[in-house]
Amino acid sequence: GKGGGKGQDQDKIDESEKICEKWVWNQKGEEVHIRIKLDPPAAGKKDVEVKFKSTHLVVKVRGESIIDGPMGGKVEVDDCTWCFTPEKDELLLMLTKVDANADKHEDWKDLLA
Repeated sequence: GKGGGKGQDQDKIDESEKICEKWVWNQKGEEVHIRIKLDPPAAGKKDVEVKFKSTHLVVKVRGESIIDGPMGGKVEVDDCTWCFTPEKDELLLMLTKVDANADKHEDWKDLLA
């Protein structure tokens, strides 16, 4: 058989990570992970506002809207969480997908629909 590699000098980049203007995200199975760079680092939780809805995500940092829109799929709101890195220079979001087919989690085409 033929090898199905997409080798355009992408060896250095984690293929699963999609880099967007203000965030980096990836998905593995039922989990979606989002990293948002904080520059300068956050002073604390009051610097950010995160709202998880089943099909919509809102993330604001110091009043600036970073993500606000419909997501690529549905999430289990109660299983979504966020935290800072120890240096508070990144905001980490963990989302859990809801899928009609529980055995196989569909990959989202994009974080935002």
